[in-house]
Amino acid sequence: MEHRANVRSYFDSVAESYSRLAQSRLWSAVKAIESQRLLDLIPKTDRQRIRALELGAGTGYYSRALLKFPGLQLCALDFSPKMLERHPYPCEKITADIEDLPDTLRARSFDLVFCAGAFEFLGDPRRALVQLSQMQSRGAALVLSIPSRNIMTRVYGWFHRWHGVSIRRYSEEDIAALAAAAGYRVGRIRPVPPFNYGAQLIKL
Repeated sequence: MEHRANVRSYFDSVAESYSRLAQSRLWSAVKAIESQRLLDLIPKTDRQRIRALELGAGTGYYSRALLKFPGLQLCALDFSPKMLERHPYPCEKITADIEDLPDTLRARSFDLVFCAGAFEFLGDPRRALVQLSQMQSRGAALVLSIPSRNIMTRVYGWFHRWHGVSIRRYSEEDIAALAAAAGYRVGRIRPVPPFNYGAQLIKL
C-alpha cells in the first residue's frame, strides 16, 4: 500500500510539469515514434463500436490518438487525480487504482484495453491482469508498453527510486508468463524506442 501511495503522490506532484514536458520538441519526437509502434499493435476490426479502456491515461497523450479510431468509445483511467484534471479530451474519466478496480468498472466489458507507462509502477501486475481478463471477452485485445531489461531502464529505475518510487522491468518471458497466468496469449511483442516493449495480448 505504501508503494501505491508513493506512486500517486509522485504523479500528483509532477502533473503540472508533465503537461509542459508533453509540449516540448524532444518529448514529442520520442513519443511520436513510440506511439506509431504501439498503435500499430491495436488489431484491425470492422466493429462499428469499440469499447476501450485506457489505463494510466495521465494528461491524455494517448487518449487523443485513441479517440481518432472510428467508433471508439473511451474510458480513461488514472491513479492520479491531478493528472486527470489536466486531461482535456472528451471521454469518460475515472480515478482508480489498476490493481484494485472499482466493482462498477469491473462489471463492464471492453474490446480493447490500452496501457502505456503504468504497468512498471504496479506492485502486483498479475493481479491487475487477472482483473482485466475478467473484463474482456475471447479475442479482445490488451496493448501494453512496458520497460524492457536494459541499461537505459536501469537508469530510468534509478531516477524513480530517487523520487521514492520503484519500478518493474520485464523480459519477453516475464510478459508471456503474466499473460498465460491471466488467460491471455501473446499476439506480438516488439521493441518500442527508446527502451520499452510493446506487447499485444489476446484474451483466450
